[in-house]
Order: sequence, then C-alpha cells, then structure tokens
Amino acid sequence: MLRVVAVYAVVAWVVLQVAAVVSEPLGFPTWTIRALIIAAIVGFPVSFVLAWVIDIRPEGLIFDVPLFGSNEEVKREQRTSDIVFAGLLIFILSGGSYYLIVKLLNESESILPTEPYGQTVPSNSIAVLAFESFDSDSEADYFATGLSEEILHLLAGLEELQVASPTSSFQFKGKQIDIRDIAKILNVSKVLEGSARQIGNNVRAKAYLSDGETGFSNWVRSFQRPSGDIFAVQQEIATSVVAELKLTLSALSNKELRKQATKSSDAYIDYLNGIGRLRASLDADVMQEASGLFRRAIDKDHRFSKAYAGLCEAHLRLYEIRKDIGDFEVAENACKRAGELDPGLNAEINLALGKLYLSHGWFDRADKQLRIASKLADDSVDARIELGRLRLAQARHEEAEQILRNAAETKPNYWLAQEALASFYYRSSRYKDAAIAYQKAVKLAPDVATVFGGQGANYWMMGDFEKAIGAYEESLRIKPSRQAYTNLGSLNYYAGHYDKAVQYQKSALKLAPDDHRVWGRLAAAYKISGHALGAEEAYRQAISLAEKNIELNRNDWKTNAMLGAYYARLGEFEKGLEYSNKSLEYSKGAAEAFLYHAYVHVERDDKAAALDALESAVRKSEDYRQFIARDPFLQVLKGGSRFQALLPNE
Repeated sequence: MLRVVAVYAVVAWVVLQVAAVVSEPLGFPTWTIRALIIAAIVGFPVSFVLAWVIDIRPEGLIFDVPLFGSNEEVKREQRTSDIVFAGLLIFILSGGSYYLIVKLLNESESILPTEPYGQTVPSNSIAVLAFESFDSDSEADYFATGLSEEILHLLAGLEELQVASPTSSFQFKGKQIDIRDIAKILNVSKVLEGSARQIGNNVRAKAYLSDGETGFSNWVRSFQRPSGDIFAVQQEIATSVVAELKLTLSALSNKELRKQATKSSDAYIDYLNGIGRLRASLDADVMQEASGLFRRAIDKDHRFSKAYAGLCEAHLRLYEIRKDIGDFEVAENACKRAGELDPGLNAEINLALGKLYLSHGWFDRADKQLRIASKLADDSVDARIELGRLRLAQARHEEAEQILRNAAETKPNYWLAQEALASFYYRSSRYKDAAIAYQKAVKLAPDVATVFGGQGANYWMMGDFEKAIGAYEESLRIKPSRQAYTNLGSLNYYAGHYDKAVQYQKSALKLAPDDHRVWGRLAAAYKISGHALGAEEAYRQAISLAEKNIELNRNDWKTNAMLGAYYARLGEFEKGLEYSNKSLEYSKGAAEAFLYHAYVHVERDDKAAALDALESAVRKSEDYRQFIARDPFLQVLKGGSRFQALLPNE
C-alpha cells in the first residue's frame, strides 16, 4: 500500500512539473495548472483507499475481502484498528484536500472576475498595456509608461477603433496574467504590449500585438529612432495595429493618426517622463518630479496643452497631500491654460478641472467638467470615481455609493476604485464595509503607502489600535508620508505618550510644512504636556494655514471645526464658537463636528454644553465613544453620570 501511494506522489509531482513548463508555450489556459493540482489532491486519498483494498498479485487483482469477513479474534482486532486508522487518515486527507481546493478557487476568484464583462467581443477592440522598460531602471520605466499611454490615446482618437481606457489596461502592470485572461476581463479582441527606453539621443521600442482569444502574437515590431523621431515610433505602432485589424480609416481618423501634441520632440519626451510618474505613484516626491518635467516641457513649447494638464494634475495631488495653497494656485492656473489651448477636446483636462473644482467646493462646476470627461471617455472609471466623491461631498450618499460601487465592480482589479469605495464607507462611518474594501485595495496595491494609511485610519475607528499601528507602520515602511507620521502621532497622543506624539508630528511637518492639521495636532500635544509657548506658536501657525484653506472653500466643514478648536484653545472663544457653529451647519450635524464643538465648550468651561455636544456625536456614531474615553482634553468632564454614559461598554 505504501509503495503504491509513494509511486502516485512521485508521478503526480513529475506531471505537475512538466505541465508547468509546457503549458504556456502550448497556449494552455492559466487555469490548467490549477486544475491539475486540484485533480492530484483529490486523487491522493482515492489512490490510498484503492491501494488498501486491492492487492496486485501474479494471479491478478485481489480484493481484500477478509477485512470484513474473518471470524478470527486476532485478525478482527487487527482489521478493526486498520479501519479506524484508515478512516482517520482518509478524513485528514479529505479535509486537507477540501481546504486546498477552496483556497485555490478563492485565490483564482481574487484575480479574475467570475464572468466576462461583455457578452460579445468587438473585432475592432484593443487594450494597450503599460509598456515595460528593457531593464530595471526606474527612469526608463517612467518613459515606457508614458509612451504607451500616448499610443493608447492616439488609437483612442480613431472612431473606427474601440480602445480600453488606461485605467483599465494599466492595472495589469507588473502582474503575471495571461493575455487571454486580460482580453476577457477587458472584453477586447487584441492586446498590445511592449517595452521601450530612451538611450542617449535614441529611442528603442518593441511592440507585440496578441490575439485575445488564442494568446498568440499576431506580430512583433522593433523600432530604433533618434529622439527627434519619437512621433514616428508612435505612429508606426498605431498604423501597424490599424493594418492588422484591416480597418478603413476616414479622412478625420487619418488626420488624427498624424496628429502631434507638440512640435518639439524634446518637450514631448519630458512630457512622457512626467506622465509616467503621474501614473506610477501618489507620493509627494514623485509628483514634484512630474511637476518639474511638465514645466520643462512647457518651457520648450508654451502652447503644449497636455503638459499644462499634467502640471495641473500633479499639483492638485500635491495640494491634496500637503494642503499648500501654492499647489492649488499652480493647479488652477495650469488647468485654465490647458482649457484655453485645447477647449473641450481633452478628457484629461476636464477630469483635472473637475477635481480642482471639487476641492474648491464649486460643486456645479465640478459636476459639469466630470460629465464632459465621462462623455469624452465612455469607460472612464476615474471620472466615475470623482463623480462619486462629488456626490459624497454634496451629502447625496445613496448616489455616491451607487457610482463608486459601479466603478469598483466594473474594474474589480483597479485599486483606485476599491480605495475610493473604501474611503466612502469610512467617511460614512461604515467601518466594517470599509475594512473589506480596504483589504481588497491593499491586495491590489501592496506597494502603495497611502492605501495602508487609509486602512490604518479605518482600523483606528473600529477600535483595533494594534492593527491600526501595524497598517501605519507598513505605510511608513513602503514610503514615509505625512499621513502615516501624523496618525501615529495621534495614536501616541491618545495613549498618553506625548513626547512620542510630538516627535511623530514633527516628522510629518518635514513632509507637509503647510498642513494645518499637523500643526494643530502638534499644538495639542504641546498644550496637554504643559509646553504652553510651543502650543501657542503651533496653534497660530495652524490658524494661519487653515484660514487660507477656508478662503478656497468656505464650506469645508472639517477645517471650520478645527479652526474653532484652535481659536478656543488660545482663549478666543467667540471666534472659536463662530467657526464651530459653521462646521455644524455645513456638515449637517456630523459626529466629528459635534466632537470639535465639545472641545470649544470645554475651553469655555461650559461643561453642560460640552456634554450636549458629545451626546449628539455618540447619537450620530457610536464609534466616537472610544475618543471620548481617551481624549485628554475631555477628562475634565469625568465624574458625572452623563460622561460615564458616554464611555464604551466594557
């Protein structure tokens, strides 16, 4: 019996090794290996049972019938023990097999959707994947990504061709997924992939056009041109695609195919490197690099509209990260200039303007621009994400959830869609739903620090401080950020470790010196630890920066709430109450607004009003009990039954 089982294990291992080597060259689907593994696992207990029941002898197959029919006492006891042993072994093997099968199936579901998105695949449809660099050089990688995006936009401008959006096709960058699976996910008939690099004054590129059904390459093209011929490389690749698909182009499409965004090849190469950075990261230092490249492109061609659009988007992201008013002004001016140079024709410009107006609180203008972006790019998930954020800002929660869920379901492998949905749930105090969405987002983007930062904030609101710290530390490991440092500072603040809180906030300020929130948290740590002078200086700086943000968006209820607390803690109670009341009005009575309202009343020594505000906060969200229990500024309210009723249930 043991010999048969051993032979089975060896043969199964050899079969799996051979299958792993030949499956890709022979064009087998990616699930072939998975199916063989499952079959091998299922077959193992079967082979064990057969080897135990059947003997192979010279006279043929012999069934071990005496196992059930012997009347001899010794043999019966031996057979009984054999049955028990075999039963236990079969149970263990079967349970282990079931676990592995379920695990494998679940893993496959996390990579691919259960059904293709389209019922029929249009013959004139194509996805352009993000090009890779020829080596591991990050500079070359940015250039390759930018070049592939421009090829995508060139093809998307042809009315005879259906092209998957960059947010859809670029999600597969760095992932080992079969071409046929990508084609099924995106519902396209062809997939274009490749590699590229700028070497000195030359550009090298290699492109592969593959059939989405078979996975085989239709053609492979190699290009090496002087940098001044960068446009020729793009146009040759696009023309080869058109020829392979046997498309007859209209005069307008032929003109579109020859269109150049700028006459300066040097400006264009700077632009490509900037776009590569813009698509690669959300980090401030990378956005700063992108900004520098877009500025260089603009210096070489003052009418390069797409470079202005890129500059707008880079500084909009910087403003979201650093809350520096200067970033907002650069973004606004760049977006306006892009719109003047290329009115109504570029979805990227409309999307950037929509984001800009949303951050400004100009909801009607944001809505108009985002709708134009959606119309110009029918499958733009990014436009839908921003529309969902707009609806949330407008307190239209049902619409926001529907839009963001649709975006996440349409592109389940796109981490930004999952992160946007998670952020919606977080801001709606639906922390369990947010935890699920964040788990999907970190699985899709394990190297993006900001996703772990959001996950940490959500764990914090759920009261799981250990997981929150773990997520923030992972975020710092990937990339030091303002978000991770300031939130770790706040966690230490609530734990009573004020010196550590101060150090973390100072680290955050090195990355975001114009973020009023960090100055406010530093001031709170100073004040509660008795460092009065440091607290006053930090609160003054927080007020100065926060008021600049209010000038941009007077309806920003969170900044109004924080301003109220800043002023109150400096003894300016009337101003503090004024801003706090605005926050309650603009937020329509959000739980966090009531929490800050309580801070103001504590400083005014109006304990009854402070308790009223805290009770309102808890009615809005039970999760705020944990902050009430831990916040050092609220401990002056201890001792009464009303405060005791606000604490978490043990």
